[in-house]
Amino acid sequence: MTQYLSSMQLASLKATKGMALIQILILVGVLSTIALYISQSTRQQVTIAQWSIDRAQAYVNAHSAKNAVLFELLTNEWQTNKINSELIFDTSTEESSNVTAVENSTNDGRENREVLPWNLYSEPFKLTDSVEVRLQDQAGLLSLHFPLADLTKKRFMLTGASEEIAEAIGASLLDWQDSDSIARSTGDESAQYIRNALVQDTREILLLKNMSIERFEQVESDFTLFGASYINLMTSPETVLTALSNQLIAEEIVKLRLSPPSRTSAVRNMMGLSSDIDVYFTPNKVVKISISSTMNDVELNQTLMVKFSPYSTGNVKPFTIKQRSGS
Repeated sequence: MTQYLSSMQLASLKATKGMALIQILILVGVLSTIALYISQSTRQQVTIAQWSIDRAQAYVNAHSAKNAVLFELLTNEWQTNKINSELIFDTSTEESSNVTAVENSTNDGRENREVLPWNLYSEPFKLTDSVEVRLQDQAGLLSLHFPLADLTKKRFMLTGASEEIAEAIGASLLDWQDSDSIARSTGDESAQYIRNALVQDTREILLLKNMSIERFEQVESDFTLFGASYINLMTSPETVLTALSNQLIAEEIVKLRLSPPSRTSAVRNMMGLSSDIDVYFTPNKVVKISISSTMNDVELNQTLMVKFSPYSTGNVKPFTIKQRSGS
């Protein structure tokens, strides 16, 4: 009997040990899961913290770049398609400093320095290693407030629209902004909502007759609310130049940006523009400033539409921000 009980006790002991092993394995599994969660959560928190630091640094860089650009545009001479800025980007230190080109040529670190091409035709250039800037003279774009019928028609024809449809869009744009309710021969005053005042947002042209989203997306960047009554071909996008002539002539005009011709008639004849279109080789004082600041995986973009009055006095501000978007 004693021997039998001992066998029962032995079996019970083995069963107890088996249960204990299972419990230990379950406990280890739970603890491992918790440890993995904590480890993953920690990595996520570190990533978020680093992202926050990078975003803050990118914002600081963008803010600094904005102030530098505004200062350069206010204090330097504007030419046909560029600003005579002497701001130098040193690639060895990733910093910008004001030094002249002569000083640059005699500096021991001249191989690391380059004069920033402060152009006004939206060609990107580096302000620092992490900040890229674009400047677009609004006189180089097609004005929505002063729409030139021939230029507007040709630009819309480049989107694939027929001459009749392109002309109708241009006429509808004029009808949209005039103060009367009398439609032009190819225009439109029949829409339920007609502003009969100046366009306030470029997206309004989506409401014009024969306009589609696809067509709008093709021309949006070529039109502006802040243009002039003339066009500066030396700062026009290549798409505008192509629309007004052809690809080969547009490429020639782009090359001439480095040494603009002194006579407007030469470019007018090259472009085949009608005599009623005013062409001047001078920017107006409204510039679109686009700043892209990158720090590791963070990229911040800011866009400012700025009107400059560098010779203002009294209560008149030297510059006015007309539009602002981005971070």
